[in-house]
Amino acid sequence: MRLHNIVLLSLLIDFIFELVQYIISLLLGYCCRVSDINDIIFNFIGILIGYGLFGIFSWYCTMIATKFQIKHYGIMRYVYDICMATKR
Repeated sequence: MRLHNIVLLSLLIDFIFELVQYIISLLLGYCCRVSDINDIIFNFIGILIGYGLFGIFSWYCTMIATKFQIKHYGIMRYVYDICMATKR
C-alpha cells in the first residue's frame, strides 16, 4: 500500500474507533467520555511509526534472507512473503 492510502485508512479507522467509543458510552449511560483531537493525532502518529518500523523490518528481513540464501518455513515463510510483497 502506498503511504497516501495508509494515511487515509488510518485516519478513517481512528475516527470510527472514536465514534464507536462515544456511542458505547452513550448507550451505557456514561456520558463523561471526552474524545479529543489529541487521541486522533497520537493514534495517527503511532500508525505512521508502526508503518515505518515495518518498512525497516521488511527491508532488513529481505536483505538478510537474500544475502545468506535462507530458506523459510512456516510462519517465517508467511512473513517473508509479506515483506517481499511490500517491495513491489
